Amino acid sequence: MAVLPDHPPVFFIWRGIRRRIRCADGPERVFGEWWKGDAELTTVRDYFRVEDTSGETFWVYRTGDGEHGETGSQGWFLHGLFE
Repeated sequence: MAVLPDHPPVFFIWRGIRRRIRCADGPERVFGEWWKGDAELTTVRDYFRVEDTSGETFWVYRTGDGEHGETGSQGWFLHGLFE
């Protein structure tokens, strides 16, 4: 689905439709809140702004850094839409 660790997904499925990514910006990495506790130090999310082949723009993120399991599941999620 994506070349790890720093590339956006090649495609994602949302509402039953496979959306192929035409272009993307990112990643923008967000780290855990260090002041809340040691477990938060390893939590990572990488956000990408992606445009599909129909021109729609989405905000997606991956939990984890793309390399280390302790930073997150490495799963992809839709965070929002741009209009």
